[in-house]
Amino acid sequence: MKTLSALVLGFVLMASPALAAPATGEPIKIGEMMPYTNGPSFAVPFREGWQIALEQINKEGGVHGRPVEIVSRDDQADPAVAVRIAEELVSREKVVMLIGAGFDNVGLAVGNYVNRYHVPLLKQWAGSCGPIEDPQNTYWFNTTPCYGPYARIFAREAAKLPYKKWAMIGPNYEFGHAMNESFKAELQRLRPDVVFVSERYPAVSKINAAAEIRAIDRTKPDAIFSTIFSGDLASYLLHAQKVGFLQDKYCISGTNIGSKTSIKELGTAYPAGWLTEGVPQDTNGLPVDPFVKLYESKYEQRPDLMAIYGYQILLVAVDSLRKAKSLNGEDIRNALENAKIDGPFGPVQMKNKQLYPGFWLGHTDNQNGKGSMVNLKWHSPEDLFPEAFQTTIAQ
Repeated sequence: MKTLSALVLGFVLMASPALAAPATGEPIKIGEMMPYTNGPSFAVPFREGWQIALEQINKEGGVHGRPVEIVSRDDQADPAVAVRIAEELVSREKVVMLIGAGFDNVGLAVGNYVNRYHVPLLKQWAGSCGPIEDPQNTYWFNTTPCYGPYARIFAREAAKLPYKKWAMIGPNYEFGHAMNESFKAELQRLRPDVVFVSERYPAVSKINAAAEIRAIDRTKPDAIFSTIFSGDLASYLLHAQKVGFLQDKYCISGTNIGSKTSIKELGTAYPAGWLTEGVPQDTNGLPVDPFVKLYESKYEQRPDLMAIYGYQILLVAVDSLRKAKSLNGEDIRNALENAKIDGPFGPVQMKNKQLYPGFWLGHTDNQNGKGSMVNLKWHSPEDLFPEAFQTTIAQ
């Protein structure tokens, strides 16, 4: 992990006019799409992050002296809309690559498009591991690991605990099933004595919290792995508080409820004691500090995880453009396959068409109705995803 002084020095050098003249000439275009109308709470911070990166990149000379331009669109979380946008960005705007396409259904549709027309895609978030590991997929890259490796992080943490009877609850679509099944398989591999006594999959945005809690409670679990989120999670937590359901149960959230967005969204229902991913809200020399300062100076607030991801995704995209032999799709793709940057989380490396960042794990807290994260601990990519740094997916 980098020291604060080294990171600050890196940003100063990067922005120094003595080392690089501002970019001029015809811009190199990158297409971006996210669900700005259907998911503004994470799409907008994502945009704020890449906007900061864009300013830095063009101040330091862009790509071989040419400025980078982002052509941004709202994919409305709709696969058909997203494909039409991709076609427009590629054919009319002449973008050389695409970034974003966050939702799973959108990413799958756009991923099929880019493989067909040889336009690299850096997809924000990841979906199930099948598509990204498919040998026919050559132009779709993820900026976070697919569900399997991510779920295994939490399973390894769960294996250290004394609990033997686990329940799971997740949204009834691919994400929920894939995350929960990966968690279950890895935990039972590490701890054959563990049993799963309940597995619940309520429909998205239609959870009957009372019914779900009654069903889980009948099985008397010691611990619960949850991948429900947003309004469904809020309803679940509020009813759990009402009936005292979670008071004696250890909980892990496979969705990032340690983000500022989730803390604000869940309000007074925010749980205490859940293991999840988060971001420190004070600097204290942590490696994200220089980006935090840049973000605060522009937006007058601390960044959420999505802002950090937005910043990082553009650094990776531009790194590949600078290293590519040319701006055709194949050369950019070849450069992406070996991308490695010093991102706001420290070093980030592309392996098997996926970026493996480090991040913080900690526990949720709620003091007088105010949510926060406590006991956050930084984990390097090698610690979090050992299998990615030891094996290679056959292509």
